[in-house]
Amino acid sequence: MAAAFYVCFLLWCFQINTAGAQLPPPHNLNVISMNTNYTLTWDWDQGQGSAESGAVNFTTHYVAKFMLKSKKKSPNWNIGCETTSDRSCDLTNKNLFYLGIYVFRVRASVNGTDSDWATKDFCPDEEAALGPPSKVALSPEGRNLDIVISDPLSSTNRSMREHHEDLYFQIRYWERSADGQALRGHSLSSKKRVVTLSNLQAWTWYCVSVQSRYDFYNKSSSFTPPTLHAD
Repeated sequence: MAAAFYVCFLLWCFQINTAGAQLPPPHNLNVISMNTNYTLTWDWDQGQGSAESGAVNFTTHYVAKFMLKSKKKSPNWNIGCETTSDRSCDLTNKNLFYLGIYVFRVRASVNGTDSDWATKDFCPDEEAALGPPSKVALSPEGRNLDIVISDPLSSTNRSMREHHEDLYFQIRYWERSADGQALRGHSLSSKKRVVTLSNLQAWTWYCVSVQSRYDFYNKSSSFTPPTLHAD
């Protein structure tokens, strides 16, 4: 009787230890995004759970959020990345609908033991950062200067105006003195891809920098590096 009690006690202790060693899920999920480039990142505490007993791998899934609301059938989760040791998953080539809302999920696995799923919602239209113009070129026309601006591009090299019809540009330009100091800065905004600066000073260096903007979600890119022109 005592032996049987001892065996049961050992089994009970083993179950407690197993539960206590449950694999922790990833945390701090974040989407690094620009235009239509999306990378899901996460943290995972190496010292927790059973990580010491083997290498940790991660699996990432994604699904349109409206699919989770269906009561008729279970959602069909799509594979983003599978069995990777990286703490990130590039979802750029998954052709996510820009106006859609998605749920990303990721879990950790060690020696056949899986953690719970950690999830994050993501809407590209609202949350993806807007990139700067893909190119800025200057073309002199007498005392005028044409600023030729190329739209920010998607991951498939298409204009981001396809997603943000009201995209426009904030243009900064300034005179530069002989010693490289900025003088008399100016600013203007335009939806046009070619903007003309008129009646510029002769024998003067001008610097131009351009930013992409989309006001509906208050998106603004970084400014392009200054482009220099001598009038």
